[in-house]
This record gives sequence, C-alpha cells and structure tokens, in this order.
Amino acid sequence: MSASRTTLALRHERARIAAELHDIVGHAISVMIIQAAAGQRLVDRDPDRTREAFAAIAESARQGRGDLQRLVDLLGGVASEGPDLALIGEVVDRAARSGLDVSCRFEGVRDGLPAAVAHLAFRVVQESLTNALRYAPGAAVRVTVSGSVQHLMVRVENAPGSGPDLGAVGGGRGLTGLRERIQELGGRLSAGPAVGGGWVVEAGLPV
Repeated sequence: MSASRTTLALRHERARIAAELHDIVGHAISVMIIQAAAGQRLVDRDPDRTREAFAAIAESARQGRGDLQRLVDLLGGVASEGPDLALIGEVVDRAARSGLDVSCRFEGVRDGLPAAVAHLAFRVVQESLTNALRYAPGAAVRVTVSGSVQHLMVRVENAPGSGPDLGAVGGGRGLTGLRERIQELGGRLSAGPAVGGGWVVEAGLPV
C-alpha cells in the first residue's frame, strides 16, 4: 500500500472512531444533563421523582461506560458479540424513562441482519433520540423499523410542534457522520421537515 493510501486509510479510521465516540458520549451526556436539570427543579418538592432522575443519570452513565468499553475492545482486537435490533428497543426504553414521549414499532424481517446494518440502525435511532432530547423534549417521537430480505428502513419522526430549533440538527456532526457511514454500505440517510410538520430522519440500509 502506498503512503498516500495508508494516510487516507488512517484518516478514514480516525473519522470512524470519532463518529462512534460522538454517538456514545453525546447520547449519554445529553440524558445526564436533562435529568440533572430535572433533579435540581424537583429536589425540594418531589423526592420520588428526584430519585428517578438520579437513577436515570446513573443508568445512562453505566450504558455509556459499557459502550465505550466495547469500542476499546474493538480497537484492541477483542471480539465482542455483534449488535442486533434489540438495542433499539433498549435505547427507546431508556429515552422514555428519561421523560421523552417516544414509542417504537418493528415490522417485517428482524433476524439475520449483518452486524454492520444492525449497528447503524441503532445509531440512527440513538442520534435521533439524542437530538429530540436536546432540542424538542416535549414533542412526541415515533420510531418505526421495517425489515425485508433486501432492505432495512428506519424512520424517526418528531410530531408537529417540535420547535424551530430541531431543524438545526440536520447538518450536525452526528447525522453527517452517520450519513457517511451509511453511504459506505450503499444506503442512504435523509433528515428534514416532515410534510405535515415536525421533523423526520429516515435511513435505508441494504441487507
């Protein structure tokens, strides 16, 4: 391999690692910031909900630590169990416990997906929920994952009334990095205003 190709490969790998770190750390910190703010507001008048907020902070921190450890293991050449779509259900459940009005529906084929496809589908949902928590915490979010023998479609839609700030996330680093990784697999990712209002992120991944 020539020096220029080696340099290009190194840049590509660094960009991939940076994107993974952004996904992992960004989501965990967003949840912790929101829950810490909620705990501060509730500490004097609602001890039970304050405890729930701190429990959500601890859970998000543990999940982030686990994700970082898996990334470190991968970089160190340690084999780990491949991801599957169950991770999407888990991140949706955590977001719901963090106060987000979110639901998730699975349709079609779910088994036998390549690990890279399942991983990117999870990252699309995670990044979309992170943005919803940051920019539109009061809006309803609907996640739909539809699988076939040829494609996996992931759609995350914020209800109308999400607020003007949500439109600013379409060009953010998280979605930009995801778009590049999805395109490398021959897929596509779009993000923008929905026809009836709100905001939609949609990804199509080849199986």
